[in-house]
Amino acid sequence: MLPNNEACRVWSRFERKRKDGSVLKLRIQDPPSSAQERVLDFIAKYFVTEETFQKAAGIYSNPDSIAEYREIIKEIFKKWIIVICCEDNNSEDVGDILGVSAVELVEDKSFDGLELQTKEIQNLITIMLECEK
Repeated sequence: MLPNNEACRVWSRFERKRKDGSVLKLRIQDPPSSAQERVLDFIAKYFVTEETFQKAAGIYSNPDSIAEYREIIKEIFKKWIIVICCEDNNSEDVGDILGVSAVELVEDKSFDGLELQTKEIQNLITIMLECEK
């Protein structure tokens, strides 16, 4: 998450029509530190209960596990790239958080001593290694 004194970059603004015809204004942006707890709430509510590996681990069924998970995520997020999707209310305040994306940059380009040449094969190996963990 970003320190309080850093400006949050807005990556994209867009609109979508709801079924009732009204327009929902959204933006993709870096999360301000003031929204950190809400980002963690979002992940604990949706990701922990729906993501395959986390669901299989049963984290969602134990409040102590969720609390531990939140503490771990706070540390992990310091190293990851995080963006959020939120309502765009034409202010710098973060509206309702509607989505979170978290990415870790991994630069390991070897697999059992082989130099992998293409980005796609590098991505495949990264996915496979992560699943093996």
